[in-house]
Amino acid sequence: MHRTRVDELMTTMVLTVGADDHVARARELMTSADVRHLPVVDAERRVVGVLSNRDLLLAMFADGRVDVVMSRKVHSVKAGCLAEEAVSLMLNEKIGAVVVLDDDGKLVGIVTETDFLVAAQHALRGAQIGGGGTEF
Repeated sequence: MHRTRVDELMTTMVLTVGADDHVARARELMTSADVRHLPVVDAERRVVGVLSNRDLLLAMFADGRVDVVMSRKVHSVKAGCLAEEAVSLMLNEKIGAVVVLDDDGKLVGIVTETDFLVAAQHALRGAQIGGGGTEF
């Protein structure tokens, strides 16, 4: 039986913002790309936070920098880990996405609730799982 890995589900073309970017820019990116999570990265693509649509809703009228409203607690997995580990992390932490890091701690992808729903849909149809997600 095939055990699905995170790198079979994750999206690799991930939109990101910097901690010093303006909240309005992040909101615009999320809206235009129709995504709910933006990793916040430094110059070396190390993840320093995650900005979710929930963070933006809680700070609806915030008009400052991303680092003021982002979640600093970053939940991450490695690309080769089993997808079930990522699902467990998301369920236990009640989060909608986890960032995927390489061995140097740099961003290589993101896996979201939507990616798992797509995988579930394929599994229910009896199709092969894999091929990337829907979030940028």
